[in-house]
Amino acid sequence: MNGYSWEQLIVNHLPRLKYFHLKMIFRLNDHDNKEQRVDDLLNSFRTQFWLVKHQWYIRCDWNRCEQCDKNNIYLYTLPYAFHSYFIHEPNFKSKSTCHLDNDYSSYDNVHTLGYELVPTTNQILPFFRFVNLRHLDLYLPFDKHFIIMIPKLDQLISLSVAPYHIDDNLNFDDQLQTLLDQSPHLTSLTFKNWSLSKRRPPYEYSNQSIHQLNLQDIDQWYNTEQCGRLIHSSLGKQCQILSIAVENRQNILKLIHGMFDLRVLNVLCRDDILIEKKNNSSLLSTTDECIDWLQQYLPSTCTIIRDNDIIKDKQQISYKPIRLWIQ
Repeated sequence: MNGYSWEQLIVNHLPRLKYFHLKMIFRLNDHDNKEQRVDDLLNSFRTQFWLVKHQWYIRCDWNRCEQCDKNNIYLYTLPYAFHSYFIHEPNFKSKSTCHLDNDYSSYDNVHTLGYELVPTTNQILPFFRFVNLRHLDLYLPFDKHFIIMIPKLDQLISLSVAPYHIDDNLNFDDQLQTLLDQSPHLTSLTFKNWSLSKRRPPYEYSNQSIHQLNLQDIDQWYNTEQCGRLIHSSLGKQCQILSIAVENRQNILKLIHGMFDLRVLNVLCRDDILIEKKNNSSLLSTTDECIDWLQQYLPSTCTIIRDNDIIKDKQQISYKPIRLWIQ
């Protein structure tokens, strides 16, 4: 479906159409010339019907790497009418039929942004502005282009951060704290892939509005000393909902007894014994020995259940989370 096809469909079947919001993905072969294909697509939307009668403009992005497919062309109407947007490649390219490519309000509808750009001296396209973000998935560190594209975070409620694994010496501690300082309504903070970094979150960071922490990394188990540091950190003291992976079940008790505001705990435990059921790929516990043990040491007001999800580490050892509601 190119511009000619859409024009024919609208003229013949939707003559009273006033609002037209479109997003399409074109998947190309490796040998295809993407930029030529983009030009052909945009030219099909440059007729009088699109540019004069309706003033409906189109933009094409490519090399954006959404869902890790670099052979995609993303075509959409302006202003962008959808709630999520992803930028994952430094050689990102874009063209449009709009004669003014500085309409900063074109992406005001975006509430969820995935931003994974290795810091580079390349110039990011200047017309991207995201000012109404609620959810941000970000890789650290970032460069000056991030500040230009995302000038404010006053509506942000959830932030997910991950370090680049290309260079563990990249410094981003101050950047992350600056983001937290600029996010007065942030309630949820997630640390992803932190096992790739030498740093151990979230001891040095602070934000008074955060009450949900996700530190659960199957390849990074919190030991007793690290759980103690978490308990005494500013984020740990105010945490109400925590997801984490711990070395042993004693650490679960330490977290529950030390984090006075904690209400929900989603935990993976390294010494949680699970056995494989024959002729079945799922993993089941015999009598759920770990939950039985926890019930002996926790008040009867605590509700403890086993999650059905199966999570595997790098050695393909399987674990199932335990969920606790603390009253």
